[in-house]
Amino acid sequence: MSQLAAFLNFDRTEKIESLEKEIIVTKRIKDENGKPIKWKIRAIPQDINLDLVKKHTRDVMMSGQVGEKLDTVNYQAELMVESVVFPDLKNSELCKKYGIMNPIDLPKVMLLPAEYIRLAEAIKEINGFYENYDDDDFEIAKNSLTAPKI
Repeated sequence: MSQLAAFLNFDRTEKIESLEKEIIVTKRIKDENGKPIKWKIRAIPQDINLDLVKKHTRDVMMSGQVGEKLDTVNYQAELMVESVVFPDLKNSELCKKYGIMNPIDLPKVMLLPAEYIRLAEAIKEINGFYENYDDDDFEIAKNSLTAPKI
């Protein structure tokens, strides 16, 4: 099969959102049997990620020029809301229980710092931020690039 054929035969019907995983974020929230409740997280497609990046990017002055800066704290918080399937962080009853109006604040008040980081890391992983490719793959790609001839 040619390399192009691999792209042409790729099954696009498998939605990115179907990439899901269950994790234990906190041992403090337990079911009726006293076992920690698993959270379900999912990957999000790049178009949603780009919307989040745009939403949380601000114009700032840098060295006398206007530049852009990503508000990483709120970007990550909203990425969390979009990636968590269970519990539904957008659930109004859940938000009300924790005394917040905006779902991006829910994990901040619900979780301890280490739990928040554990969830954030799992979400980055499922969304491919920590995808690990073999160094040989990059060497092959790098060596196949040629500079334009002048």
